[in-house]
Amino acid sequence: MQFHNPHTGEHFDAVYFSNGRYRNDALSEFYRIARDWRQDAEVKIDTRTINVVYKIQTLLEKEGPFQLVSGYRTPQTNHLVHGAKHSFHMRGEALDIAHPEVSTRLLHKVALHVRGGGVGYYPREHFVHVDCGPVRSWTA
Repeated sequence: MQFHNPHTGEHFDAVYFSNGRYRNDALSEFYRIARDWRQDAEVKIDTRTINVVYKIQTLLEKEGPFQLVSGYRTPQTNHLVHGAKHSFHMRGEALDIAHPEVSTRLLHKVALHVRGGGVGYYPREHFVHVDCGPVRSWTA
């Protein structure tokens, strides 16, 4: 799976699951790129959310990394960006993503198809929110 964090310039390109097991080295690397870069704080990102993004990536069949718009957020950062009061980002259970070769509309459609949890469509900001919570959707 491939990611680029446009806020930090960091890249992730690793196999995080193989031979029926999660690879802790790759996951640790992913947690770092998905950290709250404003506070330099990181947590474990729920593998259910990572798996949702992997399924989206597989269905899209596009080369190149996803843009990781937002991963983990501390309560301070969540407040700063006007996130939901009980945001899944603060629990490491949500990612906001985009892809330079895919329209936000198509990315949203594929994320809804996966039915892995919550899907938020942010067309003005050009990203899609995915989380591992209950299946639901919204547009902002």
